[in-house]
Amino acid sequence: MNSTGFLTIATSSLQEKPQQREIFARIEDALTQYQHEDVYTEEQSEKVRKRTGDGLPKLFVVSINEDVDALAPRIRDIDPGALIFEPPERNVHWHTGRGTEESHWAYDLINWTTASASNEIPDAAGCRVAVIDTGVDAAHPALRIAQYVDFTNTGLNDQPGHGSHVVGLISGLFTQNEFFGGVSNANISMLKAFSRTKMTNPTPYYNALAHVLAGDFNILNLSNGTGPVEDMHESYMLRRIIGAGTSVVAATGNTGGNQVSYPATIQEVIGVGSCDRYGQNSAFSCYGPTLDVLSPGEKLHSTIPITLGSFGDLTGTSMATPLVSGAVALLISKDQTLTPSQISQIVRTNSQNHPAISSNSGVGVLDVYAMLRAV
Repeated sequence: MNSTGFLTIATSSLQEKPQQREIFARIEDALTQYQHEDVYTEEQSEKVRKRTGDGLPKLFVVSINEDVDALAPRIRDIDPGALIFEPPERNVHWHTGRGTEESHWAYDLINWTTASASNEIPDAAGCRVAVIDTGVDAAHPALRIAQYVDFTNTGLNDQPGHGSHVVGLISGLFTQNEFFGGVSNANISMLKAFSRTKMTNPTPYYNALAHVLAGDFNILNLSNGTGPVEDMHESYMLRRIIGAGTSVVAATGNTGGNQVSYPATIQEVIGVGSCDRYGQNSAFSCYGPTLDVLSPGEKLHSTIPITLGSFGDLTGTSMATPLVSGAVALLISKDQTLTPSQISQIVRTNSQNHPAISSNSGVGVLDVYAMLRAV
């Protein structure tokens, strides 16, 4: 079962060519966020050496060169054989150093700033949000984590950085000159079910879903997907979770076209697609009958592990989804009697009919102000 809502990292073995003196780079595609594998020659490695010492944005890289330490003194080890640097002449999304000015557009577009200016933002500290993801950097000064459970047995960390980014968008703290903060101040439980952004063993994921079902959570954020084929066990668990009163918010997927990824395909799940700063449906964002709302998902600035730079930009329906989860947390905090079905209806019917919306999406853009005024 492969994740399509997540940033997908290739899983090729590094032991197959141990004698090669090359850089094996995994580079994120700007649209699909699938990982492409590029091999740099010795000549290109010289360019890499020059680039990595400049404090440039970073991206995952795996080396199969035994003399890797000679390539760039500033490269830091984050995993056995894993390094960080930005490959030359590629568009990547692990950007650092973006301040709050760059972050404002998403909050403006979803009318969060309008709601805030009108004193419509409620205290959501009592709203419990479960996030099933790659983990989180619990030591990050801009993150508050109430519960952290590792179902992967790989440790309380977030090597890919995906989960930390998602949590920041839901309830990260404002950081002067760096991060605008999350949509809410909701109570976060991180359920680590993936040690990479590509799932190879579904058991930790199933166990995380069972934890949600046994707990008393208001919202479950799923910035992941299992592709076009339904996982019957996943569907069964999610329907039970929703039946118990937990709203499930899931990404529609990043492969584009009219084919929403599971579990966003499940009717009772709030399916979230991505839009750009103009409200236009993102080219990579999947759409279809179970798409409920669009939310900003392009180059969103949020928290990443301290070892990866503390803050960075990511793109995808994975990033659009936590904004909706944060908005739902606000909605529940204002009216705790709302059922998942009622919440889904409020999200859909109070979305913005933005004039720039692509006709193929058929839905509007998230509108926090209108949602909160509706209850």
